Amino acid sequence: MTIRTLFLATYLLLSLFLVIPGFGLGREDPGKKKVVKMENSLLWQISGNGLEKPSFLYGTIHLICEQDMQFTPEIQASFASTDQLVLEINMMDPEFLIDIQRLMFMQDDKKLADLLGPDDYSKVKSFFSDSLGMDLQLMERVKPFFLQGMLYGQILGCQPEGYEQKFMEMASDANKNVLALETLQLQMELFDQIPYQKQAALLLEIIVDYEENKQEFFELVNTYKKQDIEGAYQLIKKADAGPESFEEALLTKRNMNWIPMIEEMAKDKPTFIAVGAGHLAGENGVINLLRQKGYQVKPVQ
Repeated sequence: MTIRTLFLATYLLLSLFLVIPGFGLGREDPGKKKVVKMENSLLWQISGNGLEKPSFLYGTIHLICEQDMQFTPEIQASFASTDQLVLEINMMDPEFLIDIQRLMFMQDDKKLADLLGPDDYSKVKSFFSDSLGMDLQLMERVKPFFLQGMLYGQILGCQPEGYEQKFMEMASDANKNVLALETLQLQMELFDQIPYQKQAALLLEIIVDYEENKQEFFELVNTYKKQDIEGAYQLIKKADAGPESFEEALLTKRNMNWIPMIEEMAKDKPTFIAVGAGHLAGENGVINLLRQKGYQVKPVQ
């Protein structure tokens, strides 16, 4: 697993705190917000409100088995009609690999063995050795979230691929610029909002309840493959109790921060925007926020 793939796996697992009941860190009161129904589509055209040419919005799942990736003629044509690619973070940045290798380690010389009891640590160590063929002692200071990311290929049963990586390759082949909505530092700060102790407990939970969590994860994957962004959003709303401030930081605030940037980029030139599908639906999802700004946002079937 490459560093870029590991980062995508780790970021996806962060998102799962809001999606899978076994992981849940966020809960939304169904009566708190109005329901904004969305058609089943991952690809959306953005037009109107002064745009000379349309841009496109695509909802990704950060990692998936290659045979399950969908690059339909509509996706390829939409991508070809744009002049630049926008992602949550630009992994083509030369500093990306340097920064992530610095940010993936715990501070203050913390080690995983400091965060788990001897019996629990032994369970995690044995799983890494027996199932992944990895010596956990060589990764003692790696943040538990990144250790969770290393489980992703085992959960999927394949060598996972990332839509972001594929889109970056397409952009490189077409000599398109790649821009970002956020910095790596900002995204790492999201991880660090969750204490190491909690991260370690969740790593243990994934391993102890491995089959149950695997089944729940595949529910998300199947929902994504159906292009059911509303269904994915409803999975978020069913998540277990936890700090609402984390959901606010992970989804709502970021969506709102992205809108003026998306507007500026789309007005500058036709743009293909690819972000996690969980950001698209809902009252404060990117689709509805763009519509509130006066843009026409329509599914591309």
